[in-house]
Amino acid sequence: MKFWNKQKEVRLRCWTKIALPNEATNPIMIGYYPGFTNWTRYDAIKFALQQNPSKGKFYMTISVREIWFELKEDAFLYTLSGSNEKA
Repeated sequence: MKFWNKQKEVRLRCWTKIALPNEATNPIMIGYYPGFTNWTRYDAIKFALQQNPSKGKFYMTISVREIWFELKEDAFLYTLSGSNEKA
């Protein structure tokens, strides 16, 4: 899949959103202090999604804790695979 960050209005209207776990023990952003952010988990999830052979696109941000998928089947497969728990 390709990372896509264009045309927010299209994403809001047509794409499927998956919320990532919001647990204190499993944060997206780890090792934060002023002037430094370690995005280890974010980078791992993004890399894993980019390795997916789907022709669809995805979008994610570090602060909102969600992933948007262009194709509903990609969102469904991501949810079923439990990928958000492995990274």
